[in-house]
Amino acid sequence: MQTYRQILPLLFLLLLTPLQAQERHYDKAHGYSVEIPAGWTSQPTGEDPVEKASWKSPDDEVEASVLMMESADYGLAGLLEVYKSDLRPEQIVHESSVDIGGLPGHLLVTEEVEGVATIHTMVVRSGFFYDFGLFCEMDAYQRDPESFHAIGRTFRTEAGD
Repeated sequence: MQTYRQILPLLFLLLLTPLQAQERHYDKAHGYSVEIPAGWTSQPTGEDPVEKASWKSPDDEVEASVLMMESADYGLAGLLEVYKSDLRPEQIVHESSVDIGGLPGHLLVTEEVEGVATIHTMVVRSGFFYDFGLFCEMDAYQRDPESFHAIGRTFRTEAGD
């Protein structure tokens, strides 16, 4: 009985502690939000105008960015077909359909550069194609793929102001 009195409070604290604290980043101007793990730092975006935001993990092992471009007349299925047409089958590591805040989305993990995993979360909304990407060494992805998928599934499109 004494053991339970010592273990139960610790177990209770463990259950109340989030496994990985995250902070939701909102970009109403571009119509999206995403939960970024606590401690990640915002990075300047590159010169490519489709890149809307960029982050880096504290250990510099993972980078993330949001790309947004007009989708023309393509829906998500058409854009996926175009994107995957440039890939060889062995470059596709994982893919699945996901719900992005009530919209059909797609999770696609690729190894376009040997040894580098790119975890894409893709959705089309209001004429725009969004691609939230995580980039890391393939070894890091393979150690815990579900944690990368979970971060990708936090991506949402939002109504702009």
